[in-house]
Amino acid sequence: MMYRFHPSPHSGRPAFQRVVRRAFAMSVVAAVCCATLIGASRVEARPSKSALKQAEVLSRDAVAKFRAGAFDDAAKLFLQAYQLARKPTSVFNAARAKESGGRDAEAKALYELYLRLGESADGVVDARQRIAAIDAREASKRAEAVKRMAESSAAAERERLRATEATRRAEEAKRARLVAQQQLGAMQSAEAARKKRASAAPRDGLVVLPGASS
Repeated sequence: MMYRFHPSPHSGRPAFQRVVRRAFAMSVVAAVCCATLIGASRVEARPSKSALKQAEVLSRDAVAKFRAGAFDDAAKLFLQAYQLARKPTSVFNAARAKESGGRDAEAKALYELYLRLGESADGVVDARQRIAAIDAREASKRAEAVKRMAESSAAAERERLRATEATRRAEEAKRARLVAQQQLGAMQSAEAARKKRASAAPRDGLVVLPGASS
């Protein structure tokens, strides 16, 4: 747009300032409109009615799976429903299904996603409470694992000590048997020597001289 400047005989300078102000104002409006259009282009389109109906069917199926104890299947269906309807409650329900199925790590990740989506204050509080409960369980599991490891180490140490003591006693028993055998051998040798000397002595008490005839 071109602006024509017609100087006033009474106030030439103010007229010029009015034109400048008008041009500046229109440039600001144009900039705001561009920014609005850029922001609008980034907003996702609202789900169609058919998508919403399909998401509702998936949610009902997910609830049925959840009540039947098929928690993984329920979580998958809830997430499919979210992709169609973009309702954060579906993410929360998927997290509950994962948690009920014992998959705390996956459940925590979904709760954290729900917090980023942040649909309602009550839901945020519930999600934070569930995350805290998961963290508490994980801490308890780690403590229990450390306890079991310590108990296992203590049991292994006790077993090692028992084995060491059994080996020591076995060696002592072996040495005792060896000493007993040596003593028995010495006693048997002494007894054999005594018997030999006894058999060599004359029965009438006389000493038999060498070369003497009987």
